[in-house]
Amino acid sequence: MKSLVEVLRKPEWIAAIALLIQAVILFLQAVILRRHGATMEEHAGIAKAQAETAKLIGQALDQQGKVLDEQTKIMDEQFKFQRTIELKAERGQVFDALMRLHVSFKALLSTLSEVQLSNYTQAMQDRVRSDWRRMQEDLLPPAGCAQNLSKRRFP
Repeated sequence: MKSLVEVLRKPEWIAAIALLIQAVILFLQAVILRRHGATMEEHAGIAKAQAETAKLIGQALDQQGKVLDEQTKIMDEQFKFQRTIELKAERGQVFDALMRLHVSFKALLSTLSEVQLSNYTQAMQDRVRSDWRRMQEDLLPPAGCAQNLSKRRFP
């Protein structure tokens, strides 16, 4: 064993062993670098797939934005249409109220034209009161209708 130690102490053998160790280390580094390269290629593939996915998500978001824009336009048109219908209905209610007032006023006018001071009887007084009351009701709509009409503005 002593002779083996003496042989190994020679500088040539020490250099040979050092070179052998360096060769093993270089081999191990090559194996590690190959594995690392394969991992990097996998990461590059994953990154490419993520980029494509992000691009598709961007396209989907653009399409969704277009759909939402169209929906907004449709809802705006529906709102305008609904408002037009409401205005027409309110105008119809106002027209109906004016027609009732017109009829009541004609009835009152007819009743008053028949009245003469000489024949102003209790029945005639009741008839005049009734026509005045009807005209007053037609002039002053029910509370709910009056509130709705006062809130609305007609163009």
